[in-house]
Amino acid sequence: MRSLIFILLLTCSIVHAEELRPSVLHVYQTVKVKNGKDKNISVIAGLVNMSPLLLEPGSGCQHFVGPVKVEGVQFSKSGNTLESFRFTNSRNDQWSIPTNIEELSSVDRGAANSFIRVGKKYFVDATVCGSGGFASLVNMYDLSIDFKP
Repeated sequence: MRSLIFILLLTCSIVHAEELRPSVLHVYQTVKVKNGKDKNISVIAGLVNMSPLLLEPGSGCQHFVGPVKVEGVQFSKSGNTLESFRFTNSRNDQWSIPTNIEELSSVDRGAANSFIRVGKKYFVDATVCGSGGFASLVNMYDLSIDFKP
């Protein structure tokens, strides 16, 4: 599991900044179907490059990574876009992080809306800027996806 997350983070950091844009990360997994045969299916493994990683000296931003369990979500007024999710960290501080899902294509937006679910655990990569602690989602990965080379 940690190997997969490391590889995903490393891959994302290698891409040049001008090539980064919000996207849904799909992976293929093999599952057994009723007749006992294997079938490859596409599953969403994460949301990547949802906002830039703001770590320039003097920016007032900090980088945070780690596992979180989603406690709640908030949708737009229209109900079409998941705007933010919230969780409580190990120090009992509650965080709400905007998703930036609205930046995705309409097809990916629909997939991303169903990716983040209350009660599910994820590995989150986020920046927090300013004295008010404004958070931005950089990357988010599903912790239930196993690394199977």
